[in-house]
Amino acid sequence: MEDALCCIGRAARYAKWREHLQGRGGPQTELVGTGALEPDSLLDENESKQALQEAGINVSSAQTCTWAAQAVRVVRGLGYPVVLKAHGDGFEHKTELGAVALDLRTDQAVQELAAKLLELPGAKCVAVEPMITDTVAEIIVGVSRDATLGLGLTIGTGGILTEILADSVTLLLPVTREDILDGLNGLRGATFLDGYRGRPIGDTEVLADAIVAIAGYAESHADDLLEMDVNPILVRPRGSGVIAVDALIRRASVAR
Repeated sequence: MEDALCCIGRAARYAKWREHLQGRGGPQTELVGTGALEPDSLLDENESKQALQEAGINVSSAQTCTWAAQAVRVVRGLGYPVVLKAHGDGFEHKTELGAVALDLRTDQAVQELAAKLLELPGAKCVAVEPMITDTVAEIIVGVSRDATLGLGLTIGTGGILTEILADSVTLLLPVTREDILDGLNGLRGATFLDGYRGRPIGDTEVLADAIVAIAGYAESHADDLLEMDVNPILVRPRGSGVIAVDALIRRASVAR
């Protein structure tokens, strides 16, 4: 009896949510992307970022190098500070593998860290990216798939606070921009976006636009999208926009 009443309650809340979504001019479709899927392909960081860029999301640019001295020459053209990342097979989660070096400010540091990253098992090259120094907040955005409910969009506080706060909200697709803003405002980490202790106010409106674009990409690829991880999006001061510095997209094939 308890399980039955719980299911009825969930169904009633879902019906109200649909009315709410449609009443605000939202999509008229059912939940996005239900169905069984089988693993197919994984886009690496460069391919994933290119897909996001084509969807209208600002992503960090990178130049790849295959030896340490080349990385130093690239940095001299970019200017300091920079970030180095190792790329290769099995480097989907670079931080856990020690495959990222942040805030490098000298030729010597770039030379030493690039050589160290290239020695990691499976490393094929090192990517050099400008270091964003005016970050107000870091936001994680992900899309996951449930065989029954379809695609869910998760928004959370990123950076070093990800595991400490466990601060996130999940929205079933499709969603509206207002739903996304409500989700952002409900995060404990929203304090940083609002100008915590005199810090600059974050560009929340542009952040919302970026998350809308991520949701739109997920909806347009609902037939084969299995997982999407944009981690993190760096939120800069109001008027400076946001930038996605890492991404991972996993696609699947529809089971016959």
